[in-house]
Parts: sequence; C-alpha cells; structure tokens
Amino acid sequence: MKKKEHKQFYFILILVSAIIIVAGSIFIYNTLFNRPDYDGLRSALQNYVNSVDNIQRIDIGDNGIYSVIIDDSAWNAAPTIDKAAYCKAVNTALTQFSYEFNIITNNTPALVYYYNQNEVLIAKPQTMSLESEILY
Repeated sequence: MKKKEHKQFYFILILVSAIIIVAGSIFIYNTLFNRPDYDGLRSALQNYVNSVDNIQRIDIGDNGIYSVIIDDSAWNAAPTIDKAAYCKAVNTALTQFSYEFNIITNNTPALVYYYNQNEVLIAKPQTMSLESEILY
C-alpha cells in the first residue's frame, strides 16, 4: 500500500473506534444513571393523592402498572363521561410521573387499573392509550 492509502486506512479506523467508544459510553451512562426512582415516585404519588379528591390510595406495580382505589360515593354518582374524563386525567398524571422517575419510556402510557373500596375492578386501561374502559 502506498503511504496515502495507509493514512486513509488509519483515519477510518480511528473514526470508527471513536464512534464505538462514544456509543458505548452513552449506553453505559444510560444503564447506570437512568435507574427507576421508586422512592421519589412513592413520595410524588403520596403528594398527588393528598391533592386529589376521591382517590384513597395508589399502589405501584412493575413497569408502570398502577392500581388506584377510588371512593365509591364519588364514582357511583358520576356519569360515565365524567368517569372517563377523570380516568384520562389521572392516567395522564401517572404517565408523567412514570416518565419523570424513569419507570417507563416516553413512548408508552402507564397502565392504570381502577378499583372501588371493595377492590372490585371498575375501569381498566385501553391498549396504548391514556383512556380507560369504564366497567362500572
């Protein structure tokens, strides 16, 4: 090989090596520092429950799955359209908390199941949506 060809070969080799090192560093950083913060999430959810009427508690499951226990009297008195709007608002808030505390990625909504005080399922999530299917 000529001297010029050697220089081009080494330049390309150094460039490819640098790209691999940068990509590997980004992967390692994301793996080490973007861990789910369940303690922060619990605190934020407790503050949220205290600020919102009709929610008795929120239980955290794995990977952005939540169980919300709703006050029976408020739920039973509301028409279906209001229940759907309420669920969508809570689903949006819980999805934002999940993103903020690295529980789920930004392209998926949180899965929120609603139960009454007797822990009977009253609403469940729709697939890949912030809306809920109202069961009762």
